[in-house]
Order: sequence, then structure tokens, then C-alpha cells
Amino acid sequence: IGDTFASCIRAVELASGHVTTLAGRCGDLDNRGRHADAPSGTPCSQATFNHPHKVTVDPRNESIVYVSEVECSDDGGIRVPRGRCHPTSSTMMKASFTGIRKLELHPNGSCSSVTTVAGFFNSSAPQQSALGFADGPVATAKFHYIHGVAMQPLDAEEEEARAQGISPGASSTTLFAIDDLNQRVRRLDLRTNEVSTLAGKGGPGCADGPVQSATFNPVGLGLGRDGSVY
Repeated sequence: IGDTFASCIRAVELASGHVTTLAGRCGDLDNRGRHADAPSGTPCSQATFNHPHKVTVDPRNESIVYVSEVECSDDGGIRVPRGRCHPTSSTMMKASFTGIRKLELHPNGSCSSVTTVAGFFNSSAPQQSALGFADGPVATAKFHYIHGVAMQPLDAEEEEARAQGISPGASSTTLFAIDDLNQRVRRLDLRTNEVSTLAGKGGPGCADGPVQSATFNPVGLGLGRDGSVY
């Protein structure tokens, strides 16, 4: 669970009904605007999150969890709603980081590490806004309020193999994300660490047609077994 306003990642153990914090420090607002990973060997409580939103588990490797994240504030450091996460005539909205984080889990379900998968963060100027639009290498790719994230579910053969206790094998290789305020669907190739635009020309609307000219007002997405994106 992305506990958005507590800025942490939590889990619910369905068998026991127990809630635990996987990563981050729930409710610690002193870390607002900071961006810190927790490499392997570092407690995941040392990682900081700013408005984590959607969470997806890799269906081919359930020890990997991806989280979309953005922190928006005005020049005074006051958090603002999603729809105002952009400059206005009276104030300049900033985001110290907007992108995708990855949690790796131990076999018992506890957190092993937190890393940044994609998104711009300027450690030498953390107050520099990270909002924008740029495809390319994950370290320099920019987003404008990443919301939904999804991966292709197991196909029929993979489902059958898992039912027989056979692991699907390698982790998934592609992650899809809704870039809400850029009005685009983005694609992250986890093999090449490149971000590209799958669909949307960057303006609001509901125009059908070629992916380069279609327009969206997107929030969520899902994938079919055949790789179709909805």
C-alpha cells in the first residue's frame, strides 16, 4: 500500500490481519522534500518517500514491488493537491522528485532494499523542480505526476506453470506508467533502463487515432495477457 499522506509503504498480512510498515517512516513530515534510497544492507526505514501513490507487484517475481511517487509543494513548502502540481500566476509549484521506486523483499516479505528506478532528482539542488517531460535514460527522464503503474500479467502458460509450482523465471522487463499531467502513457524498459512514450501527444482530450496524436486525461491503466494496455 502506498500510504500517500504518511509518506511510507505498508503491507497487510491477510492471514493475521496485521499491518506493517515495509519502507519509509510513516508520518515523519520532517523528511518532506528529501529523497533517500535504502541500498541492500541499509534498513528500509531509512528510505524517504514523498507522496507514494500506486503500487504494483512484478507478477513474475513477487519479491519486487514498484511504487509511483511525487512530492508537490509551493515555494513555502506547503503540499498542494494533484491538480495544482504546476506553476500558476501566483505561485510556483515544485516537485523535488517524481518517478518510480523499487522495493526488493526478503522471502519472509520484509523489505530488503529501496532504489530509484526512474525519475529526475538533483541532489545538489534538491529544491529544483523535477517536473517536466523527457524520454531517455532513467536518470534524466522527467515526468509530471506519475500515477498508475502496471505490468503485463502472466500469460496462460505462465499461470499453468505457477499452478504446478514452477516459477515463471526471469522478472518482468517492462513497466508502464500514467504520466498524469503530461497526458501520456510512458513505458520503462527495465533491460535497457530507457523511458519512452507509448501514447499521447501531451495535451488533454479524448481524440482517438494513432498513438502519437491521441489525447488523454489519464489516471489509471491495466494490461491484458496479450500485452494490450487499457
